[in-house]
Amino acid sequence: MALTETRPETDASPTAQEAPTTTLDGLLGSADHKTIGRLWIGSGLLMLVVSLVVSVVAGFEAADLGGFAIVADANEFTQLWSFGRELLLLGGIVPILVGLATYLVPLQIGAPAMAFARGAAGAFWTWFLATDLLIASYLLNGGPGGGRADFVVLWAVALGAMAGAISWALLIIATTVLGARTSGMTLERVPLTTWSFFVFSLIGLLSLPIVMAELVLVYVRVRHGFVPIDARQGLIGVMTPSNLPPPLYWVGVPVLGMAADVIAVHTGRPIKAHKSVMVALGLLGILSYGSHFFGFASVRPLVFDNGLLVVTIAAALLPILGVLALTGDSIRKGTPKLTAALAGALLSGVVFLLGAATAILGLIEPVAVFLERETPIGVDLNRLLILNGTVFHDGVRGLVLGSAVLAIIGALHHWAPKIWGRRMAEPIGFLSVLAAAGGSVLWGFGAVLAGIDDQPAYPAATLGGGDAVEFFNLLAAIGMAVLTVGAGLAALSAAQAAFGRGDQGDDPWTGATLEWATSSPPSFGNFDKPPTVRSATPLADTIDAIDESEVILDDAARAEAADASAEGSQ
Repeated sequence: MALTETRPETDASPTAQEAPTTTLDGLLGSADHKTIGRLWIGSGLLMLVVSLVVSVVAGFEAADLGGFAIVADANEFTQLWSFGRELLLLGGIVPILVGLATYLVPLQIGAPAMAFARGAAGAFWTWFLATDLLIASYLLNGGPGGGRADFVVLWAVALGAMAGAISWALLIIATTVLGARTSGMTLERVPLTTWSFFVFSLIGLLSLPIVMAELVLVYVRVRHGFVPIDARQGLIGVMTPSNLPPPLYWVGVPVLGMAADVIAVHTGRPIKAHKSVMVALGLLGILSYGSHFFGFASVRPLVFDNGLLVVTIAAALLPILGVLALTGDSIRKGTPKLTAALAGALLSGVVFLLGAATAILGLIEPVAVFLERETPIGVDLNRLLILNGTVFHDGVRGLVLGSAVLAIIGALHHWAPKIWGRRMAEPIGFLSVLAAAGGSVLWGFGAVLAGIDDQPAYPAATLGGGDAVEFFNLLAAIGMAVLTVGAGLAALSAAQAAFGRGDQGDDPWTGATLEWATSSPPSFGNFDKPPTVRSATPLADTIDAIDESEVILDDAARAEAADASAEGSQ
């Protein structure tokens, strides 16, 4: 039998967390990873919807090149767009992923608690307060391009604190994976969701400190008057590298990891090439690192000499295609059950692939410049499709972040019984998945087409471009609005599961990983006794062992019946 509970309880088992409570002081002081995970998820969903609403307003403003109908001038438009961009990434998508990791990782590796449980709580509350300060800084005319130096400084401090708190949480997640695994749970046996969160944590720990360091420089420059008011719009570039490929693919690592686990469960066929998927996820994480050195936002000239950019953008397709192909085997050989979780997982991978494939168009310029300069091949650069420096990359961002929203919707529907003890409503789930998928594609390709029509990237002193730019901007704005509807429906459905009534049982999906071996939601300490595992899918192995024993018993019964029949005939 592949899942046993043989390790005796000892006094050394982690018991520092107090029993969960529903009181306010219990909520504020809780160090239970399940409570902290729910706080990350709930707050992140709220910020996700708010950030998308702000982005929608900025999108519809950009649809009218003739003037400003919603904001007063280009500076206010820049502030609105910047606020939506920052809050969407560090206030919505990444915190929700951190929350899912905080909740699920200890359960999937058989641990009773997070490593540094109090630190995990501190990371959340630091992020929560910093997010409030970020919102306040923009409301008080701070932010990049803000007119009041004190609140520009507040913006830099708040954004840096958000990045620092997320880094803190990621460090604890990575430490938990490395040091809290149960007996038999080697790194190569951890579920794909946990492995993707491990890679996600390591790359975040390497990338976010760069953003924090730049914000420290912003603080010094603004605080001591080195940046005049009319030049503060340039500070918006601090977050630009994190929102362009390849570093933006960082959020795609858990998108693929969660999708692989969800697809395996909802098709009834675990991923056979487990280690191959782990390698692909690790490779994608490696390729997403290094934005400030060879990304599209690098200060270096965008030429083929910067070969790592070309290599990473092109090579990133390979791990994405590999994961989707290996999960497709489960769909082909399994028995798919049409659920919102499966739909969200599948479409998240497809939209992510669309974004990564579209980003390759940005390589036309550097490759052509290299060919024109270094080879006898004649290249007419004046007739070249120039996409870098346009809103083309905002379209790629829409596709990649839209895929993350889809993955979050699918993951919440899959793990809602484990997180809240109740399933999320399937009809609403399908609507939210369809809205998120359609909105992501409209946003992405609307902005991509606007970039092809020569609209300069934000921020720009004046909006411009070809004759069809306004139409393309309108498509992108409509896409953002539809995506907002999808995210809002998912948030409402999650709230109903969190605060509604009814019990759906411990495991409605017949899951194969350890989180489904305990009650839903799990009791304090997660497991009665530390489990022992011998594979990456211990529950599926147990079921297989039971099925095999039944087959043996059936064969023995048939043989006994045949013998009895033969004796009777004699």
